[in-house]
Amino acid sequence: MVIPISLTVAIALRDCIYGGTSTFIVSKNNRHFMALNGHHIEGLEDKDVRNTLLYKGRFKSLGRHSFGGYRYCDLDISDSDHMGELIANTDVGALAELCYEPEKTLMGMQVAKMQTGRARLLTTVKSSVGVQSYVIEIFETKDGVGNFRVIDTRYPPQLGEIAVSGMSGSPIIQNGKLVGVHAQSKIFINQGQGDLRFAGLSPASYSIAIPAEAMLDEFESLF
Repeated sequence: MVIPISLTVAIALRDCIYGGTSTFIVSKNNRHFMALNGHHIEGLEDKDVRNTLLYKGRFKSLGRHSFGGYRYCDLDISDSDHMGELIANTDVGALAELCYEPEKTLMGMQVAKMQTGRARLLTTVKSSVGVQSYVIEIFETKDGVGNFRVIDTRYPPQLGEIAVSGMSGSPIIQNGKLVGVHAQSKIFINQGQGDLRFAGLSPASYSIAIPAEAMLDEFESLF
């Protein structure tokens, strides 16, 4: 059993801040671990991992990359938001050991395999409303990896149907179980002005989720 938890997090090393989202918490032998990000943190060398601090990120706004309509999450941190430090940085995400005990009210959940069909993405797009559950459609699975689009009408229209940079690590729940982790998105930019609905993003764009069990298996020996 793991505890799915979607928190905007900031990974700080010297003068660099890497943003991401937490996926789940595992507690073992009175120690508490948080998995996050869904992919390797580029630019963070292995030798630096244990000198890297984890903070709860305060979501500020949706930014915009210079090459088109692709949005990313902008965030801020303070010393009081310190959560722990990283102990691993792998192809399926990072692992941190927490310096606090998680709330006892958080509920555990089983890990299962992804299936095509509807599921829910837990993530944050507005700090004022916190973590929200958005309906997604997993339209393809192959070797445990799922491709999906966000189909929830409450999702910000300027993001199109993808989960953007900064949301990597957001957990995916299907049939009451943790099945996937948002890892990256395939971005296709419309030529010219593009339609307003996708703000320059082609409707062909989609997001990719790795299996939650792959992340759990990767970190099992570190718990």
